[in-house]
Amino acid sequence: MKTIRAILIVSAALTLLACCAVAQPTPGSIEVHVSVSTPAVVVLMSGGQVKAVSVVPKAKNGCLLQDIMPGRYTLTVSAPFYASITRAVTVRDGAETEVTVAMSKLTDRDFKTRGRVVGFVKDANGTPVVNATLVLMKGNRPVGATRPENATGVYELEWYAPGTYKVIVTAPGFNTAVYSGQTITAGASTWLDVVLQAE
Repeated sequence: MKTIRAILIVSAALTLLACCAVAQPTPGSIEVHVSVSTPAVVVLMSGGQVKAVSVVPKAKNGCLLQDIMPGRYTLTVSAPFYASITRAVTVRDGAETEVTVAMSKLTDRDFKTRGRVVGFVKDANGTPVVNATLVLMKGNRPVGATRPENATGVYELEWYAPGTYKVIVTAPGFNTAVYSGQTITAGASTWLDVVLQAE
């Protein structure tokens, strides 16, 4: 009798483990196609946190974001001299999601009626952090992104409608930095030097 009870308990435990194993979500991917021939920054966010970043090289038409857990995300694509695009994306269990982003060139009027945030990204010792990602947020919504342009760590988040924004900065090996209350003014540059602290 004890042997039968033990076998039933083990069988129930194995069944429970099998059910749990089946219930684990499988990461998916997002293939992003971009309509511009200049370098573009692609950022995937969820809950105000950067989940994935990719840079589409010049003359390439897209990138692949891999190992993305199933769920709803916000995708932002930015490229110099083009209006940034932000859209909702859903990743399904183990599936590849395709997104095509058609970007529009900014006009002379845009440069006069919009503004930008510029500066340097450095660590606490003053060393440039060239692999940082900067995301411009309007409330809880990402509206643009960029990465430093060269070895000096200089960046430009441009061109966006006047208003108050937040800048979220991430880089491997550093704590996330958040700079709230950044005001963008039409036709002007707001200077923001970013300092990242090591983890």
